[in-house]
Amino acid sequence: MTANTAPDRRPQTDRTIHVVSEFANASGGTEWYALNLAAALRQVHDDVRCWADYGEPDAVFSARRGIEQIALPRRHRPGSGHFPRRGHVILLGEWWLPGAWLRLGDVSRITQVATIVWERDHAPVRAALLETGCPVDHVFVCDAQRRFYDLPGPVHPVPMSIDLFRPRAGAAPSDRFVVGRLSRDVVEKHDFVNDPPLYSALLSRGAAVRLMGATCIAPMLQRHPRMHVMPVRSEPATDFLHGLDCFFFRTGTWYDTFATVLFEAMASGLPVVAHRWGGYSEYIRDGMDAFLFDTQEEALDILETLRKDVDLRMRMGAQARRAVEALYSPQAVRDRALHYLRPPVAPKAS
Repeated sequence: MTANTAPDRRPQTDRTIHVVSEFANASGGTEWYALNLAAALRQVHDDVRCWADYGEPDAVFSARRGIEQIALPRRHRPGSGHFPRRGHVILLGEWWLPGAWLRLGDVSRITQVATIVWERDHAPVRAALLETGCPVDHVFVCDAQRRFYDLPGPVHPVPMSIDLFRPRAGAAPSDRFVVGRLSRDVVEKHDFVNDPPLYSALLSRGAAVRLMGATCIAPMLQRHPRMHVMPVRSEPATDFLHGLDCFFFRTGTWYDTFATVLFEAMASGLPVVAHRWGGYSEYIRDGMDAFLFDTQEEALDILETLRKDVDLRMRMGAQARRAVEALYSPQAVRDRALHYLRPPVAPKAS
């Protein structure tokens, strides 16, 4: 079934696990986190349901099986409505508060999975969850995020399917050097001050630059026959990554807690050059799995070294793939999924 067909009427029990997200943005990392988490949970548990809160999900998600749409009860019709009533509710994202349905059911546990760093006051959302009277625990994407919220809970990498992202078949050393990145097409995902001159420097050295999800900064970029800028989802991410020789990543005002696309690039066997300011840096061994930089000069030096050294590119790409395979090994994925079946971590005394 899809979000547009008849709802799942199977009885809910205390064993039911409900994965809830807004599913409003097909380019949003939180939505894909929810889908991949549900898939991982289904490997260890036989009663997992996926829900869209706050209206109709994005069309990309509407076409996917297993996403149910939450509907509140109708007035004067007791027992109507379709929403999580019993079991364990997992909420993806800490910036939004679930609808009134959360107070109408009798759920036994709420897990809030933090996916960003929400600079606004988090206390009202947490208080609203605690008002349900059931235990509330947390899962984080990086330790910087956990320290920011000052709450207990494990740190888990964002779930993803590395089987979808593999090194390009038949890839062979080449003198070409195509640097690229992809992201949501919003300004905060780009360092619009430093990225344009960096791309210009790459072009002046003979490299090509491909950017998917960068039309928001297109007026700031040099017009050049080897500069290619396209809207997000112009082509499948796998195809886009297979057209690169190096993946570059840096954000502007946005602190990216994980940057799934960076690990998709690593899984695709690409050398990655990324700014150190991001939660993903906690998972990377600098100079072994990928390269981290602090300054513009460091970034350009690393990229120039990779441009000149084809063997280094191939070696770093292979090491990147191995690192992602270890992070998402079947046993590691299973262990993280089993966390949701264990008793919740008790909050520290205030």
